[in-house]
Amino acid sequence: MIHARAWPAGATPHSARPSSGVLALTAGLLASLSTAAVAEPAVPRRGEAFTFAVKLLGSVDAGRARLAVSPAQPSPTGPVVRVVGESEALGMAKALTGWRQAYSVILDATTLLPRRIEQVDTGRIPRTATFAVSGRSFEMTVKKSSGEWHAKGELHSELLDPMSVLLLLRGVKLAEGDRLSLVVSGGTAVYRGVLSVHGREQLTTVAGPRRTIHLSGRGERINERDQVIDQTPWTGELWLSDDASRLPLRIQAETILGMAEFTLTSYEAGARPLAVPKNSKAIVVESRPH
Repeated sequence: MIHARAWPAGATPHSARPSSGVLALTAGLLASLSTAAVAEPAVPRRGEAFTFAVKLLGSVDAGRARLAVSPAQPSPTGPVVRVVGESEALGMAKALTGWRQAYSVILDATTLLPRRIEQVDTGRIPRTATFAVSGRSFEMTVKKSSGEWHAKGELHSELLDPMSVLLLLRGVKLAEGDRLSLVVSGGTAVYRGVLSVHGREQLTTVAGPRRTIHLSGRGERINERDQVIDQTPWTGELWLSDDASRLPLRIQAETILGMAEFTLTSYEAGARPLAVPKNSKAIVVESRPH
């Protein structure tokens, strides 16, 4: 995972495939969503709540995750949205990894762009990753038992978090053939990626058949100078509900334990819906000519 050494100029700590996970693009997107969960949400119940079941290799129950999103709340720097979660491995995956993760994000309530991201992994490979984000600029700190690293970066576009991507997709008109470009964090890395819209599909869910929007994600890891440092693409698949909620009904993504599937098992809409900006500039949409 992370080597105990100082970062060379223009690089970030090396790691294997992202260990966080339900939406990182595509890279960070599909990866981090899979790990967001909450046993006792530290945010008001007025907000949204998601529960996911996690499977490995299409059949093996491997984990569970819940996620809570608050309504807009006042803060000294302006209104914010708070996201908290916690996930854990189960069964054989727990025996092999002891993996558990706590996840928290502070989003600007007006733009839904991240201000602060924190991920704490425990188990056989404990680590903490923190991002302080201001538009295109970020500061990152990674702590592990064998060392600590810091980096400052300046990107060509705003840095997103997997949860901010999910929320912002509610304000994007998604048509078959569209390509969405974005930069997203995932665990201890940053990815430049593309979401491609395949079209509408029927999906069987725990609540019955649902019409969905099928997207595929592909991302390349970049350093703090926005340069690609890993040519091996990170890939994933995402099925969103084809309605205003754009719920992540199913995600298939690569993880450190192999290909995993994340299925939404319950959702609470909350009493105060979030205001979602239309066509955020942080996600660049290239539409296919008709």
